[in-house]
Amino acid sequence: MGYLFILNLLVLGLSLERRWIYINYLSFALNIPCLVYLAFKSPNKIISICYGVVTFIMYLAITLVYPIREKIKLKKVDVALLGLNTVINCLVVYGLFEIGGYYSYKGLLALIYALIYLALGQFIHKSVSQEKSIEGLFYITAMTFSILMIPFQFGVEWASLGWLIEGILMIYYANKYYGNKSDTEKMELGGWIILGLCVLGFIMVDFLQMWNIKYLTLRYTLISLGLIYVLSLYVGKLNKSELFKYTRKGKLLTYYKYFTIMNTWIYFMRITWIIYDEYIQSYENFYFLISIALVTGLFAYLISRIKVIQDEVVSKISIGLYVFVDLLGFTMNFYKVGYGVGNSNHRVLGIIILILYNTFVLFSIKDLTWRFIKKRGMSVEIYPMSVAIYILGATMIVLTNQFNLKNINLIISIFFLVMSFVYVIYGFKKKFVILRRFGLGLSIFSTAKLFIFDLAFLNTTGKIVAYFCFGLVLIGISYIYHKLKNSMGGLREE
Repeated sequence: MGYLFILNLLVLGLSLERRWIYINYLSFALNIPCLVYLAFKSPNKIISICYGVVTFIMYLAITLVYPIREKIKLKKVDVALLGLNTVINCLVVYGLFEIGGYYSYKGLLALIYALIYLALGQFIHKSVSQEKSIEGLFYITAMTFSILMIPFQFGVEWASLGWLIEGILMIYYANKYYGNKSDTEKMELGGWIILGLCVLGFIMVDFLQMWNIKYLTLRYTLISLGLIYVLSLYVGKLNKSELFKYTRKGKLLTYYKYFTIMNTWIYFMRITWIIYDEYIQSYENFYFLISIALVTGLFAYLISRIKVIQDEVVSKISIGLYVFVDLLGFTMNFYKVGYGVGNSNHRVLGIIILILYNTFVLFSIKDLTWRFIKKRGMSVEIYPMSVAIYILGATMIVLTNQFNLKNINLIISIFFLVMSFVYVIYGFKKKFVILRRFGLGLSIFSTAKLFIFDLAFLNTTGKIVAYFCFGLVLIGISYIYHKLKNSMGGLREE
């Protein structure tokens, strides 16, 4: 090793005075086989590692010193020699680390390589301004080693968190400390690339296999908080200038905002699922759906109240989440809560929760209907009609599923009849024409169902009497409708 080291020093001394590319390549080609043989044969792997690193630095100097000193551009063969030196030396040194059992220092070695190339990039930037491509190449190499440093040191499972910290620090310093310098965009771009690798790595390694991974909740929480923090660094720019939103950077940041919002919602869904499975473990899906709906509703309300992130798309996301909650709430009405459980309190609690949740859905439908009416400029009559239909449908489903009234058609018909009169009276009182007509149609339907289907068990004479009574009831309904119209000053029929 000593003879090779002296030979490399002589080549380095010659490279300070003349640019002998062929000599550099010949020296490199003859030196590498000897380096590999001696490094792996040496009983002391620490000395071999140090020699490999020193050789790497010497060939960097052999290739770069003369062009930088004379301020001339590097040729493609110089760049190729730099690449070969990096790749071969890294393979040799990391191989020595494996043989020597220095697994816990592999990340430190990657950090050393990253700092070397970062220093070279800075040196090129200050010395040879025309070598922009080489400067960029050095920065990219430094960033590559900084990315590899995390999985090498801590393992693949912690790579996403390490990249998250690296990306956030680079973006933060680019925004806070280098805001007026030319290096801002390079540092910021590097930070975004590493942040993107963080998200991609988390999805590939953790997210798709999240039930079998240790510390998943911790990692997912920190990544979600990190994404939100990065968004907070840019929301001021997005809101400060309307024109900035239409630039390429502004559009990308806007898309990132939507991605962060949706990722945060998915995070809450996943964490709710994990907590439910770990701590609650109820045998009924009803309570799981309640948890999902509750968390989604709160999240939709939260994003609709944060002014700094508001725009048309965020408003649509909030509305979409509310619609999801409403559909989920309507679906829960079909679940039989507490059946097969000896404790009656469990069933009572479930029904109370169901009633309260349907009340929330009712107010949500009211709000969504008003938004739709205002945006489309449609008739106000749609509002009471949508609320009436939901009340009728949800109540009927709860009665038939929670109280086993599927086979008691008489009670359902009476319920329809009562609700029809409520709709008619309310429609006259508030002057909603469509609602009172709906009530009238519902009363006719419920009456027909009552006499034709619910009383079908009667004999022939009974059926004749039932049909006769049905006619009288229809006449009575018509009389009461017109009486209410005259007494309450109903609107003119169109």
